[in-house]
Amino acid sequence: MRTRATVLGLAAATCLVAGTSWMPPAAHASELRARTTRCAAGPGGPRAVQTPPGPVASSQDPGPSPLFVGRPVSAHSLGPITRYVPDLSLMHGDAGNTDTSDCPAPTGDGVAVISAQTLSLTPEMWGRDGSLTTGCVAPQPSGIVRCIAAVDPRTMTPYARWLPPAGETLQLAYAVLDRAHDDVVVGSTQGHVFVVHRSDTADTTTFTLVREVDVSGLLRPGESLLATAPDASGRIWFTTGGILGAGDNPAPSTTVGVIDVDGRVHVVHLDGQVVENGFAVDGDTIYVDTGPPDTSSSNVGYLIAFTLTDGRVRQVWREQYDAGTARKPGGFARGSGATVTLVGDDYVTITDNASPRIHVLVYRRGNVPDDGRRLVCSVPIFDAGRSASDVSPIGVQVGNRASIIVTNDYNAPPLWLTAPDNGPHNDMTAMAPGVARVDVEPGAHRCRTAWTIDVRTKTVPYLSTRTGLLYLYTQDATLARAGIWVWYFTAVDYRTGRVVWQARAGAGGTLNDDYTPMSIGPTGAVYQNLPTGVVFAHDRSTPSPEGG
Repeated sequence: MRTRATVLGLAAATCLVAGTSWMPPAAHASELRARTTRCAAGPGGPRAVQTPPGPVASSQDPGPSPLFVGRPVSAHSLGPITRYVPDLSLMHGDAGNTDTSDCPAPTGDGVAVISAQTLSLTPEMWGRDGSLTTGCVAPQPSGIVRCIAAVDPRTMTPYARWLPPAGETLQLAYAVLDRAHDDVVVGSTQGHVFVVHRSDTADTTTFTLVREVDVSGLLRPGESLLATAPDASGRIWFTTGGILGAGDNPAPSTTVGVIDVDGRVHVVHLDGQVVENGFAVDGDTIYVDTGPPDTSSSNVGYLIAFTLTDGRVRQVWREQYDAGTARKPGGFARGSGATVTLVGDDYVTITDNASPRIHVLVYRRGNVPDDGRRLVCSVPIFDAGRSASDVSPIGVQVGNRASIIVTNDYNAPPLWLTAPDNGPHNDMTAMAPGVARVDVEPGAHRCRTAWTIDVRTKTVPYLSTRTGLLYLYTQDATLARAGIWVWYFTAVDYRTGRVVWQARAGAGGTLNDDYTPMSIGPTGAVYQNLPTGVVFAHDRSTPSPEGG
């Protein structure tokens, strides 16, 4: 694989919006490994003048399906989550993409399920004060515009928003909130990177564009920005790429770049490799996985650690993995389907795209042992010939044991690109089941599969270290075979893999998650995004997100 580095000067790359200023955020040593819980639910904004949205109505009769299955459980704390720097909130939870939270979440004690019909709230980005910032879409005379919104987390009512300049299409899936500075960092498909500051007072919330950087001149033909995120020094990293199953057609190369604090932009081009997911950040190092283009016969992909040294984007290390020969049935990615996930302080993980079974790959992030092997283990998962994963793994450190949770989406139904309906594309019964937990054995430098369960899910699941429960969004398979699509919040015991309870979310295509992510906020609820809104569940013994 060939690389080529380029630097672009300040004058051509960056602009500060008139009347505003931007200073690079400073990294504080106290934040480098802070392990305090920030789960205080804050105010939801000026709700008195807002009209809450109506619920997402079921588009089918749920028939005989029960409202609740199982029984409540006692919370079993797994300990605090690992804190990565910078302190980010994004689709996969944090800068490490761990999909974990140590905030309260339902344990099954009289679960209440609420929904709100809104126009796209992905991703959900939680501020340190408990505020919620999300993506949104806004109808405009020129058409539908992707935007940023402030949302009341108790009613999911949007009450302030920011629209990009005309002609810019935001890449909302990989927008991030820098929680230390209340700044949203997001790129556009046209090659602009925006920093938008959120400011809250007792009465108003405002968004202000404080920085806009045009990197389009450094991208290869056909490339489009995919993911953006700041590092601990205030530099903004970005990658190009696309998501094949979502209708993108990425160029046969990828650009990885960083906007320095003085405005200079540094890039490196990766020929014959594409990025189809987000990247992880810790300190001043980012972790990116790449795969071959969809038209390529290559089976080579890479996991790469990058940093900025002496004004150049440099590879700290690079590891090759088996990207397979084609996308799996129902899959999105040509190579690894995983957004890179950090696990504790020592490891980084992805899944490969090997046949007949994919593998959980775990690597050392720092120094390697005397044998020079960065790869800790390669663990085959799920059934041969029915094994795939296009969802970010969950990474968690429990005591001295690092664990990874992976879901199977082989032969999953297609992603919708139209309005929800009750057609057969809601049917998940032909999808291969599987949720697995893989543990890195402490001090043994090897891994083992702790448990595997036959559960089908295609959402991005979430783990609460406060309750010790893994939250999934699932479908009643028996009713699905009869053409009735009934959806459930499903709680799984992290320790045993046992399904402990299920709470009905609704029925019909309107309640299909359509691969949108879950989130756990400081309100005590678990949120599942939908194409037409959001549905969330909380214990009745927990103060209601609605304030009731």
